[in-house]
Amino acid sequence: MKNPLAIWKNLSIQVKSSIVFLIATMTLKGLVFLTTPIFTRIMSEVDMGLVGTYNSWKGIFETFAIFSLTSAGVFNVGMSQYRDNRDKYISNMICLCACSAILTGGVVILFYNQISSLLKMPLSLVILMVLYAMIMPAQSFWIAKQRYEYKYKTAFFVVVFSALLSQVMAVVMVIASTERLGVLRLWASAMVELPIGMFFVIYLLKKGKSFFDITIWKNTLIFAIPLIPHYLSSTVLTASDRIMINILDSEAAAGIYTVVYGVGAIGSVIWGAIQGSLTPFIYDKMDNDDLMGITEVTEKSVMGFGLLCMAESLIAPEIMMVMGPEAYSSGVYAIPPVVGAIFVSCLYNIFASIEFYNKKTSFITLASITAALLNIILNLILIPIFGFVAAGYTTLASYIVLASMHYINMKRVEKRKIFNEKRLFAVSGIFLVACILPTALYNLKYVRYGVCVAIAVIAIVKRNYIIEIFKKD
Repeated sequence: MKNPLAIWKNLSIQVKSSIVFLIATMTLKGLVFLTTPIFTRIMSEVDMGLVGTYNSWKGIFETFAIFSLTSAGVFNVGMSQYRDNRDKYISNMICLCACSAILTGGVVILFYNQISSLLKMPLSLVILMVLYAMIMPAQSFWIAKQRYEYKYKTAFFVVVFSALLSQVMAVVMVIASTERLGVLRLWASAMVELPIGMFFVIYLLKKGKSFFDITIWKNTLIFAIPLIPHYLSSTVLTASDRIMINILDSEAAAGIYTVVYGVGAIGSVIWGAIQGSLTPFIYDKMDNDDLMGITEVTEKSVMGFGLLCMAESLIAPEIMMVMGPEAYSSGVYAIPPVVGAIFVSCLYNIFASIEFYNKKTSFITLASITAALLNIILNLILIPIFGFVAAGYTTLASYIVLASMHYINMKRVEKRKIFNEKRLFAVSGIFLVACILPTALYNLKYVRYGVCVAIAVIAIVKRNYIIEIFKKD
């Protein structure tokens, strides 16, 4: 067996950077996953709902306030455009974000009394939201620059250390207090994160020595503003459920759904890791006009991800027992559709990658807006009737529409046959059904355990047959 250290030394700097940042991302998600059972047993469902609602509004606010300048798409273009003076570009972006956040936040605070019934959170959290938009982009820019330039060591330490410290601070403060725990938890994390963010503001401004270069500001805004509908729609698609549950059902239901969505988000991290390798592979094959092998690798990736999603749905009751007390048990029925939506998102990402390859991205905004509007309309109709569980199914339906629209556009912009589509859809359909069906077995514990054992035994016994299926063209 080769020495792991020797293998690591022989890896390219690009591969090392990808691995380290993947570990950092999984560590962040893991910390949240590990601390959630603590918070759910100390905080009420209402307080958990407040945290979920705040995070949802924060995502929407930042889309407007800082024009999604921290997104990889916008930032990487800027890093390429200003490759000769990246520090100057970043310092200008910090100032642009701060000025825009102050103006946008000022308007929200000015009209807080008129919109408080919609926001469903106290003024102190609105102020916190504005502070994050003003300060934290600096840290995001610094980390993105390290990733862009494959400088992963210090970035890994900063990401993991700040996340660990903020979670510890939040847990300690919540345990030590008895009132307003949702607000306290958010401000406790901010007590760690904002000072670190402020350090990067000062550091990067000193390094860039430029605060207002009208050319940089103008070029950036011309590029970023047209993308706002896309980023806003994407944010709304993932965040509107918790906001609408809070308004149409209850704060407690929003708290339960927040935990449920956190469970489903585990799949997003896993798919992110798979996609990080799959997309470059597909692009390399397309660059060389060598499409052989794309179907096989794509189907294996989808099938492997589908197995993980199916397993998560099957053991959802046990996951919810760990994640929260009895009050959260009803959330188990929302896990399968949320997991199903995460699974369908892998198809959307696969099809969208072909659109990006062909530089045909205008349709992406239309697809995102359509899916987001559908999600909102379905939530308005179904949540008052069926409760918060309906939000999981509306999200699933919206992602199916999103994936379908991207498939249609992929076929329009790419004339070559990239995938065996019939087989890809057949495999995906089987696993999507397998993600939803376990709902019927949640009250039949031993039957469900039997299904888990049977699947494991079949996979082991028929492993050679399964491998041969994978090898077929």
